[in-house]
Amino acid sequence: MLTLLLLSVSCVRDNTKELRENFQTLQTCGICDKDAMVLSIDMSEYQYMCSPSKGIYRFTDETGTKDLTLTLTGAVLSEGVSVQGVISGTLGQSGMKFKDLYILKKSSSQVWLWSDADKRGVILPAWGTVNR
Repeated sequence: MLTLLLLSVSCVRDNTKELRENFQTLQTCGICDKDAMVLSIDMSEYQYMCSPSKGIYRFTDETGTKDLTLTLTGAVLSEGVSVQGVISGTLGQSGMKFKDLYILKKSSSQVWLWSDADKRGVILPAWGTVNR
């Protein structure tokens, strides 16, 4: 019986590394939960505003009726630092939380933020996101 229990526990696979690698290949701003993009943001339809010192990153449509805000707490977002985050707004995913969110990857146009604990991430425009 103990052998079966140990065998079943050892078969549980942690796919965090694979999810993290797949997430880095995405090119659209939005939210990814495990291996699915749950919200994709078309930057031709949304304005982006951020206040890094306040930990606020917001997408808003031209009418101001559709929005998504990522609010980070714990520290100013920078490389080598993890922060906590929560999503709010009218685009969905409101209340989604992130533990130990960190910068996984940066390019000149985007920043990939990832949480190993939650197996989810956020892709933001690089402009204003981190001190460069």
